[in-house]
Amino acid sequence: MKKAVLKDKTSEYFENLIIYAISSTETDLRICMILNSVLGINLTLAEDCVISVHDQNIRFRKYSFEAEEVEEKIQLFVNKNNGYYLFNELKKIDYFLLIQTEANIAGLEKALQNLKNTPGISVLSKLDPGSLRSLSKII
Repeated sequence: MKKAVLKDKTSEYFENLIIYAISSTETDLRICMILNSVLGINLTLAEDCVISVHDQNIRFRKYSFEAEEVEEKIQLFVNKNNGYYLFNELKKIDYFLLIQTEANIAGLEKALQNLKNTPGISVLSKLDPGSLRSLSKII
């Protein structure tokens, strides 16, 4: 079966977008603390991501950090809420880390790889943004 690939007016958005899938036994607040420490950022609670499912609004917690000096935006999304999933195609993933930056990301990605050794984090995988059908829900 062929993978669906997003190709539309949002393709510019994908050029500087990096996505990591995270599975963890930790709470979203603890994941934020870990990311803040490892990446040297300050993720804070942002307005929930709301999607409509069967005429019902489902809220997914979101954390965000923006650094204007380097045009960088980092967001952490919780994937699950009461049996609903923000990214339906990846139900076993607990969190999604979206990084949109104009800066050189080599150091950032190296720091993220160190998370693989963090207790409580069982999966940390880089994803191809174009292969995620559900990404259109949040952009």
